Amino acid sequence: MDTVPANPFASSGPDHELRIWVPIEWVESVERALDTVTSALIVAGPARMGKGPMVEAAIAARRGLGELVAGVDLATAAGPEDGVERLEESVRRALSVPPGETAGRRAEPGAIGVTAGVGARGDDLQQLVDALIAADSQVSRLGVRLGLAVVGCERLMAWGGSDGAARVQTAASGLASTGTVLVGSTPWRDFRRPPADGAPQSLRCEPIASPAIADWIRDAADATGVPLDPAGVDAIVALAGPRTADIVLLARAVWDAADAEGEGASDAAGVARCLDQLVAEQAPLHARYWHSLAPTAQRVLRLLVEAPEVALTSAATLVQYRLGPKSTVHLAARRLVDDGILVDADDVAGASAEGAPRGESRGRDGVGARDRGRDRARLAFDDPYFRRWVERFVVATHV
Repeated sequence: MDTVPANPFASSGPDHELRIWVPIEWVESVERALDTVTSALIVAGPARMGKGPMVEAAIAARRGLGELVAGVDLATAAGPEDGVERLEESVRRALSVPPGETAGRRAEPGAIGVTAGVGARGDDLQQLVDALIAADSQVSRLGVRLGLAVVGCERLMAWGGSDGAARVQTAASGLASTGTVLVGSTPWRDFRRPPADGAPQSLRCEPIASPAIADWIRDAADATGVPLDPAGVDAIVALAGPRTADIVLLARAVWDAADAEGEGASDAAGVARCLDQLVAEQAPLHARYWHSLAPTAQRVLRLLVEAPEVALTSAATLVQYRLGPKSTVHLAARRLVDDGILVDADDVAGASAEGAPRGESRGRDGVGARDRGRDRARLAFDDPYFRRWVERFVVATHV
């Protein structure tokens, strides 16, 4: 009986961690940081770049070696107190399991306890800093070492201001027995201030160069015996990029079409059909959000589909496209950015066509559009599927 090939771009399965592609250098950097005390690692970059699966893979690798590792997710934490509780519980669970042959001591239930009150600095973030230090003290008393991965660190800026992540990294770099990785889905330049003792240890998770990810898609499909049209693969990256998760989602749909109908279903036209099918599946959610927007916000989104390079609040644009007063347009754009619908295009531009994944710090990180002022920033859709919905169901109906 012939074996039915598995979709290599599926988001679940026994080898899921191998199906969400990130450079192996990223995973290795996180593994090393989990095993290195006194030098916390910051991992930052746009959302949906594979940082989560990367951290999961690194944690699994360290645990496979018998090491103690804890993982904490702050992304959905209700606030600093909830974050502290998550940290304490994660460390408790990790310390209750002996690290293979290296240590057999367990933490007593309730041994890690930090009062979630406002810290000495009078801000919310100090609660998490205090909990981190208290957890490390407990690890030291047990005579073991712990790897700690904290994801969702974009919340640190909300709790502690623009230097929130740097403050936590400074504290983590002083821990005696805990190797710490701080992972945030946030623009790199948001980490404004390096620790006091020098430049931060850092990993920049930027969009992968288009040729590299296209080659990976072709190779992954070829390995299943369901090849994809080369031009179609380029279309997948162009239409769904630059974020890895968005590209993989479209690649999965195109592979299914090619598996059912043959390689011809994966040409550029076939890719466009798959994109529209995915958009149609989410259309009710997109429509609901669209109808919640004020007319000015709707006009802004339409304009960014029709003329994505336009200077949104320039006098000429306001008049030509009848957007309304500059202040109203600015507020509408700000809300769309705050809602995660629009992003600064510079934040997701990533690697060039020739570039490679980057894992080093760039000092002050360059001058981004936010530093030039939001009015001059070039905004872009965060979600290529919502952009296509606007193009198909809004712009195309106003011809």
